[in-house]
Amino acid sequence: MSRVQLPALPPLTLTLILETTAALVVCTTAVLLLQRLVFHPLARLPGPKLAAASWWYMTYYEVFKDGAFVEHLQHLHARYGPVVRVGPNQLHFNALNAYDDIYLHGHRFTKDPRMYLSLNQSDSSLCIVELKEIKTRREILGPLFSRRAIIKLEHVVLSKVNRLIEQLGHYAEAGKPANIRRACRSAALELIYAYCFATHEDFVTAPDFSHKFVVESEMTFPLVHHFVHFPWMLPLLVLQTQIAAWFKPGGEGGVLYDSYGGLKSKIDELVAYPDMVDRDEHETVFNHLLRPHPDKGQLEVPSTKVLWEEAINLIAAGSETVATIVNVGMFYVLNDPAVYGKLTAELKSAWPEVQTTMHYETLEKLPYLTAVVKESLRIGHGLVHPLPRVVGPTDAVIAGFTVPAGAVVAMGATFVHFNPTVFPQPHAFMPERWLGKDKGHLDQYLVSFSKGPRTCLGINLAWCELYLFFGYLFRKLHMTLHETTIDDMAYRCHLTPTFRGRMLHCKVKVRSD
Repeated sequence: MSRVQLPALPPLTLTLILETTAALVVCTTAVLLLQRLVFHPLARLPGPKLAAASWWYMTYYEVFKDGAFVEHLQHLHARYGPVVRVGPNQLHFNALNAYDDIYLHGHRFTKDPRMYLSLNQSDSSLCIVELKEIKTRREILGPLFSRRAIIKLEHVVLSKVNRLIEQLGHYAEAGKPANIRRACRSAALELIYAYCFATHEDFVTAPDFSHKFVVESEMTFPLVHHFVHFPWMLPLLVLQTQIAAWFKPGGEGGVLYDSYGGLKSKIDELVAYPDMVDRDEHETVFNHLLRPHPDKGQLEVPSTKVLWEEAINLIAAGSETVATIVNVGMFYVLNDPAVYGKLTAELKSAWPEVQTTMHYETLEKLPYLTAVVKESLRIGHGLVHPLPRVVGPTDAVIAGFTVPAGAVVAMGATFVHFNPTVFPQPHAFMPERWLGKDKGHLDQYLVSFSKGPRTCLGINLAWCELYLFFGYLFRKLHMTLHETTIDDMAYRCHLTPTFRGRMLHCKVKVRSD
């Protein structure tokens, strides 16, 4: 059979194709830029033209400048005022009333899919976008995170705090400094595992508090911006870890696999044997999730995917944020002899017998301890990245500016917590600011847990943990900073603060009186 040979394109024709393609690209880009810079509903609002033209402006600061965008926002607001257009369809605000307008009064605003769906946890309570769906999830999980439930399960929190103190006692005996940052995260991880699964995990006894899970999971938080701006990266990373796991059964499979492989096996076991939750020694998250709730909108037991994503969300959020707040607060207390003296004196006065049990409801009545906890929340923030919301279903007025439906708006917690009008000397750690006559007035500006219908689900548990961590650690142990300075408290703003310096280390002695 003879071959049919296609005629080669004349050089002129190939050149014409390339020129036409280039012209189309140029025209399309020009039309897009014209639409974004001139005809877009946000075109009248101030901000860098590069930010209005392309998402690459934000990508540059968040990815290539390693979480420098929140810091850069300070400069943008200083130049452009209380509202800045920071993306083709996104605004950031720096006005106190804007925070309530977005997160409290904007109760019909949805979460921005561009950010939250990129985290590959679309069925977790953190990333659910639709209001009806999140309302169902919160109504199911809410009872376990109510104040009443927290008080009932306080013994679970206390058991983990006491395990941590016992382990720190070994460092005292050896005269060895302890990594307090990882120590607190290890204890917080044990606690949230117990809350989810009623299991007794062992993280705090790892040498130097450097359990494999703790160390590897720390590596995931700085990657959040990469996943948002390059959505293909997370699925690729998941695929890589799965392939590694197939070729190394029972062995190391990469960061995601090693960090969450054990968690996945727990979910698989619960799905296979759902009656296991009825034998737990106390009520857990999955007591609530592993059954239908038709009255609340959950008609059947959620899929394995839903359970898995919710577990990842709870484990990550329930350990990282609390550990960060304790880490920051403990440094500033130990770095200021006056604050340290006042706090320990109050604790000793209210708790004269150190070997007795002090309960959360008693600790939260101590004014100076409360001031330390609140100041730690203010200066440690929790989540530092602005949490974007989509305005809708109609236009909204935010801080006096009319914002069209469909626009994305946000205001980071740092812009509230470091507002000098509300908090004079905002970067100074001053618990006394919470003891004055205006202390009740200041509470409305403590937004570490956000506000409104998407307030952090674990807010009551977090308060309990913070009081018990600060109360027990400072009453039962005498600590001094070890090779840790204020420079080590500098951080980059990913979803959470990512500290670049030396982790908080302390020398520890056990108090006998």
